[in-house]
Amino acid sequence: MPQFNLIQALHLPPVAVSCLTNAGTNIFKVNTTNGFRDYPASGSIYENTNVPNSRVFDATNTTWHYNLLNPNGDGSQLYSIKLWKGSDVCWAGGRVISTLADSASTDWQAWHDLNGFRIGGMNNFRFENLYVSSFGDLINISDNSNILSDNVTITDTLFRHSHDDCIQNDKMASLKLVNSFLDGCYSGISARFSSSDATAKVINGSNDLLEVENTLIWMKPITPVYKGTDPGHGGFFKWENVDLTRGMKLSLKGVTLMARQNANHQSLGNEAGTLLATCQNVTIIWLGIGAYPGTGWPAGCVTVVTGQAGKDLWLQRVNEWYGAHPAFADLKPADTSYFQ
Repeated sequence: MPQFNLIQALHLPPVAVSCLTNAGTNIFKVNTTNGFRDYPASGSIYENTNVPNSRVFDATNTTWHYNLLNPNGDGSQLYSIKLWKGSDVCWAGGRVISTLADSASTDWQAWHDLNGFRIGGMNNFRFENLYVSSFGDLINISDNSNILSDNVTITDTLFRHSHDDCIQNDKMASLKLVNSFLDGCYSGISARFSSSDATAKVINGSNDLLEVENTLIWMKPITPVYKGTDPGHGGFFKWENVDLTRGMKLSLKGVTLMARQNANHQSLGNEAGTLLATCQNVTIIWLGIGAYPGTGWPAGCVTVVTGQAGKDLWLQRVNEWYGAHPAFADLKPADTSYFQ
């Protein structure tokens, strides 16, 4: 595959117009006086199981910390923030951070059961300018009593250090991820049926599309692991690979993918297979040993960059992203952190 010309840039569009603009009386300023808490002794930072339609949660300049793990390893889920029901809802801003170190548990299942932010049964939901860090799934787009979420937009967000999926979308909601940075994923984006959903055959994602545009995704070696080398990670995309007639489609435009070691499970190739509907201007930066191990990409779909050229290009793309998102400037890590 051809090398990439470093003078080319990603040219990120400006941060999208905020849903806080002209929201009027629908704005709900989130703080500790209306149900939010920091370092909860149990439960969630915030939970609302009946969100009013058209609500705009304003979390600007607000940070919450979370410090719980499920000690039982029984698969029961913990959620830092959980929103159910509601249409045309927006979450703007805020930082949701787990303070737990990787050493807090050597049990991968305990981390898998820890979710940063879950929405369920919500239609036309929008995340913008949000930071979520150091959970299992950072964002979990789920259902509520079998009412599915749909038409979700994630724009201008920074998701960092997932112990499972940076974005979990196994219920196959139509989703658009734009101008965002998935900065250190154990598994990148998941759209694969659970065993129960596969058996029930109720969810059908064949008419749904997951679009990724102008976004960076980095696979970070993390400990503990589901299986394989520790520290390690899965693939860029964990896609439905059994019942292709019900799997959702994937579209990639202006996407940069980076990894420095091979995946423990899944792969660094085209996991979506024939469900990859669009693939344009996709750059894969491979900093591992030997040739790039990913396969299955359509001809002309991706450009692979390796070695020092790959490092230079990755830092260029990272700097471009932070330059377009000054609100996250204080979260920018040292350049060397990506290659250690």
